[in-house]
Amino acid sequence: MKRSLTSAVTVVLLLLAGPAAPRDDPPTAAPAPAETADVESVPSELQRLAGSYTLLGNEDDSARTISNAIDTATAEMGGLKKSMARTRLEDVNKVVTRIRITTTGKSIAVGMNDYEVTAPLDGSPAYVRTPAGENAQASFQTKTATLVQDIVQTRGRRENTFRFNNDGDLVMQVRETSPQLASAVSYSLVFRRAGQ
Repeated sequence: MKRSLTSAVTVVLLLLAGPAAPRDDPPTAAPAPAETADVESVPSELQRLAGSYTLLGNEDDSARTISNAIDTATAEMGGLKKSMARTRLEDVNKVVTRIRITTTGKSIAVGMNDYEVTAPLDGSPAYVRTPAGENAQASFQTKTATLVQDIVQTRGRRENTFRFNNDGDLVMQVRETSPQLASAVSYSLVFRRAGQ
């Protein structure tokens, strides 16, 4: 009779409290918080600029635009110095027919024709080689609705500023300076997003 009563009490207690946890299992720990991904967010203006573009208009007209800008920058030079400066400026200011802008959480890449420069999203410089094979430092800065690519080397500095015009086309404003030049080489080329 005692054994039946004890069994009945045990069953009631189990029904009220539920089964006991096994003694060998460790206590259940609270789930660890998910680790934050080490990825910086890409600014919205960069997301909008990202894509592939092709030169809008005639390539010969663009070549004349660049040539006129070089003429202006070398106008005060004379003789051999002018000829050498002009040759070098023509070498580094070829007509760009294709642009590609890509972004990740940590870097930006801008490709012009077959040449591409990649640098960190936070604006710090990256060491690159220019198309002429010279060492340079490249960096990017984002401003309101614009992306500025800055390439610095011993002979001078080039800034490429990318923005949209009122027609929604991409404008690349080039400004190249050098201690040897009295004024900057400055010109703009316009590009249309591929597929439009």
